[in-house]
Amino acid sequence: MQLQSLSRRYTVRRLMETDVDAMLALCSGNPQFYRYHPPMATKASILDDLQAVPPGKTLSDKYFIGFYDGETLAAMMDLITGYPNPATAYIGLFMVDAAQQGRGTGSALIADCKQALRAEQFKTLRLAIDEGNPQSKAFWQKNGFALTGQRTPNENGAYLPMECEL
Repeated sequence: MQLQSLSRRYTVRRLMETDVDAMLALCSGNPQFYRYHPPMATKASILDDLQAVPPGKTLSDKYFIGFYDGETLAAMMDLITGYPNPATAYIGLFMVDAAQQGRGTGSALIADCKQALRAEQFKTLRLAIDEGNPQSKAFWQKNGFALTGQRTPNENGAYLPMECEL
């Protein structure tokens, strides 16, 4: 996948261990997310996330990417291709810097991502929100995602899968 096709406005590149401080700063500015998805991010948890893949997938299927405005990390996304099936891409994490929120940045990035994945012949984009997080649910619904009706219990409540046809 051509990473730059995921955004028309930002420079896109894979995030690495050397980016952990910028990633932690972006996460720390989003306490709302961690209210529903504890605990708060740490350097260790971010480094673990950089290597985490779902069952049956490898790091070659994973695009943990940053969207940069110059030298500033404006947003980040953990995108897994071909999961949970070959025609689906999965967003494991999407977070926009607090200073960029409320300006349409996240919605523009998701629109660009959907267009790029369509061009790569993916048919569905999937993710899961934390049960009880009204802001997350509203954001994804505004961007064309719908709850699947599934519920996966976890230690903090449940994950609620959402999908969008591409």
